[in-house]
Amino acid sequence: MTSVPAMAPREQAVCPTHPAKAAVGTCERCGRYVCAQCQGTEQLCPDCIRQRLESLPSSEARAKSALGFFKLTVFVDACALLINLWVVGAPEENTVRLSLEGVHGLVALVALVGTIVTFLRWQHLVVRHVNALGINVDATPGWAVGWWFIPFANLVKPYRIMRATVSGLGGDSLVDSLSLGWWWAAWVIGNMLENAEGRMVMRSGLDNPTPTAAYAVGIGSAVFSIAGALLCMRIIRGVQEQLEARRPSGS
Repeated sequence: MTSVPAMAPREQAVCPTHPAKAAVGTCERCGRYVCAQCQGTEQLCPDCIRQRLESLPSSEARAKSALGFFKLTVFVDACALLINLWVVGAPEENTVRLSLEGVHGLVALVALVGTIVTFLRWQHLVVRHVNALGINVDATPGWAVGWWFIPFANLVKPYRIMRATVSGLGGDSLVDSLSLGWWWAAWVIGNMLENAEGRMVMRSGLDNPTPTAAYAVGIGSAVFSIAGALLCMRIIRGVQEQLEARRPSGS
């Protein structure tokens, strides 16, 4: 956005959207004057921002898909919690329990893949929307997804991007109300416990029964996973409400 050259008081350019306010720059897309209120990080005037938003599909459908798979994840984790409690309370193997574990494993795989795909598709489109609104989240839509798959960086960057998204849409008050810190803590701890459980199972070998301690760790993993999924669902709903409120009417 280019700055406006100094003019005599009577020649001072004004903002078309807010005629009572002096212009501080011009839109890089259409060249219209903009005031300080209209000036954003994307250096576009309100009309150009509106046109960019109109060109984007609503993220509501992707949000619904993600929420549906998160509900399945909560159900799967609740089943895992019950199975683990059963094993810890009665370690002896039986056919019914082994069958339940097998079915649970298949459903858990479907829930995991579906949740990852639908959530990341939603976040990709959300970042496109917030970028169009002039909100800087320090990531392109592609990198908002990509950071989740980079070791060590995925412990920090996805949280920062989500926090910047929520803060840009609703300020720190929305960040606090959606409990982003608790969501991230639950996600990190749940994954750490799940990895620890997996290592314990692998160390026991295929020919040996899974140690009871692994099921005990699985209880903690299931609890934190359920908490993380519920909090993430709350975040999706909160972000979606903010985006829908900003969508141009009729789009």
